[in-house]
Amino acid sequence: MQKPQLDKILIIGTGGLALSFSTALVKCGIYNVYSEGSNSKKTNEFCRKNKTVNFNALEDKNDLIILLAVPDSQIEICAKKYAKFGKLLVHFSGTTPLEILTKYLNNAAVCWPLESFSKSKKVNLSKITCVIGSSNDYSHNILFDLINSIKAKYIILNNEERMKLHLTAVMLNNFTYHLFTLIKNWTKNEELDLTLLNGLFKSTISSLNKDDEGKNQTGPAKRNDQEVIKQHLELLKNYPALQNIYMVFTKSIIDKYSN
Repeated sequence: MQKPQLDKILIIGTGGLALSFSTALVKCGIYNVYSEGSNSKKTNEFCRKNKTVNFNALEDKNDLIILLAVPDSQIEICAKKYAKFGKLLVHFSGTTPLEILTKYLNNAAVCWPLESFSKSKKVNLSKITCVIGSSNDYSHNILFDLINSIKAKYIILNNEERMKLHLTAVMLNNFTYHLFTLIKNWTKNEELDLTLLNGLFKSTISSLNKDDEGKNQTGPAKRNDQEVIKQHLELLKNYPALQNIYMVFTKSIIDKYSN
């Protein structure tokens, strides 16, 4: 099948995801990149900073590759609104089914990047992997060209596989980050120097990259040392969120290693 030649991309959204993708797409020089957001002032500012063109200034609003860089709750709303302009609809969600898009346009795809995005930083997309899926060969070819243009890596997964990987990412990344934030708050309030544990932290990360199946697990929960556990819980009595997490993890570890 001949690859389609489309050079106009509309990115819906002005957040961190839109920031990184618009930057990469403008830089590659292959596409004319347009932006659309829910707030006209923010959209104009986004266009100025990132060298995209406001969608309102585009005269021929047909044959667009439409990238929905919006929260999951807004994907279908935006798909319904903008599908009439598109040759391809793409969303970036780890959990939203592809079929949400094909209700409004037959040519649809998913491009979920395995990275966290925020407005405070631009992600180098050439260093990440995108999980992709498409409704047909035509859609795949368009998305494949786009992925190659920004030099990103990719892996093809179906809806269920992508959702399972997303769950894994949430637990590994979001949960760990939240735990670390609570710990930083604890050490700050208790006037402790967290940097003293940098070596231990690096050792833990190194252990996670080894196929040890938990053989390197240590600590009072692994030993079922109830006296130490009791002391720890007492120290955390003024930090209920961290205390609850401590109890959940402790029980899980005891249950795993008590047999």
